[in-house]
Amino acid sequence: MANLTLNDDRSMPQLGMGTWQIKNVAAATIVRTGLDVGFRLVDTAAAYDNEMGVGDGIKGDDVWITTKLWNTRHGDAVAALDESLALLGVEAVDLYLMHWPVPTEDRYVEAWQAMVGLRDAGKALSIGVCNFLPEHL
Repeated sequence: MANLTLNDDRSMPQLGMGTWQIKNVAAATIVRTGLDVGFRLVDTAAAYDNEMGVGDGIKGDDVWITTKLWNTRHGDAVAALDESLALLGVEAVDLYLMHWPVPTEDRYVEAWQAMVGLRDAGKALSIGVCNFLPEHL
């Protein structure tokens, strides 16, 4: 499978398995099946409420794991990632994304600064954003 190079020079699989709308109780089996057929990237998020099941599904596998900071957690990104890491059963995620900018709250700069600290601490190996428009950047 082809890889993409991120701005921080880390390389990630170009194609991955998304887990949105997969119930936590089914996530382990579905993720395990995805890994068995060749996926090497699994994408989840705190808001999907399935990180524990995803963590069970990836146990013992070398897989790129992406999770996301939810909108209501921009003020406590460190605690939010710690919760995700515990649910996933990992010490670090490969990619931590700010799920949405939430411009009405205007805390995405604060959240980004916390995410830089998480990257520097090794809890998130790469960081980024999703669902942002140019004006948010």
